[in-house]
Amino acid sequence: MRVLFIGGTGIISSACAERAAREGLELTFRESTDTARIVTDRRIARLRDFVTGRELVDQPSGDRMVFDTFVRPGTYSVFGVIE
Repeated sequence: MRVLFIGGTGIISSACAERAAREGLELTFRESTDTARIVTDRRIARLRDFVTGRELVDQPSGDRMVFDTFVRPGTYSVFGVIE
């Protein structure tokens, strides 16, 4: 399993990262503003950012759906599937 921590203040994410590393997960960190790309299978056509309430628009790509979102340092996002 691969895990990507984007943004945050480092308080919660550092504890999560330490635990994940002990569990043998591959970790990736971003410390600068960037675009995050979320790739799902075709069954997931809509995502909601629970922090902002914004709905992400999908872009079909082969047999996958692609969602791009902008993430700034010091922030976090939590996404859920809209049924």
